[in-house]
Amino acid sequence: MGPLDGQIALVTGSSRGIGRDIARRLARDGAKVVVNHRDTAAEAERTKAEITAAGGSAIVVKADVAQRSDVERLQRSCVDAYGRVDILVNNASLLKTSSFLDITDDEWDRVMAVNVRGMFLCSRAVLPSMIERKRGVIVNVSSGAAFHGGPGTDPSPCYAASKAAEIGFTYALARNVTRHGVRVNCVAPGQIDTQAAAPELARPNTETLLGRKGVSAEVSAAVAFLCSPEASFVIGQVICVNGGHYLR
Repeated sequence: MGPLDGQIALVTGSSRGIGRDIARRLARDGAKVVVNHRDTAAEAERTKAEITAAGGSAIVVKADVAQRSDVERLQRSCVDAYGRVDILVNNASLLKTSSFLDITDDEWDRVMAVNVRGMFLCSRAVLPSMIERKRGVIVNVSSGAAFHGGPGTDPSPCYAASKAAEIGFTYALARNVTRHGVRVNCVAPGQIDTQAAAPELARPNTETLLGRKGVSAEVSAAVAFLCSPEASFVIGQVICVNGGHYLR
């Protein structure tokens, strides 16, 4: 028995990286998980296998969150498999590293489509059922780039803008749906070493007060808290998991 026992969680972009660890953590806490990917089927199946090997339940659904028809099919697959969606984690994200002078119109549009439109489409797809049942949780995964523009001297304005939009969306959506029993919050990770299995193995980073990068498990722990009943009074907040970077 875990804090999320009996809950159904959809985690977008959960075939690898932070998304994979979020999916595994929510499963460990008792949720049945829908693992989503766009074009990384083998890695998505690996995430599912790790969850089921640990005694959990998971399915894999391929869908591009930037496409309305794909999102509608993703939502139907969740309902067909598990009956509903209790938790949505909008984690799917696209990072383009082109500088402002080099980024193309198509790159800008694609980043915004995945990071912002995808969050909107997925939230809109699951909310009617959540509102009808008067319960549900949405957690959006943003980034510290939303606050400081991104690391280094040549960060991507496109990525930073999309991540700032995710935070604004979180605030506004919380105002719209809290009265219907749905909690909306956000996690904004700093620089994360997705290859490190534990904090002591993370690569150094002099920009944080801790002197290292974070690890995926530290982000998934914050997401799991926001999904749990223990966060019942946490509404419209952004939890910054960044080791003290910019003290945010």
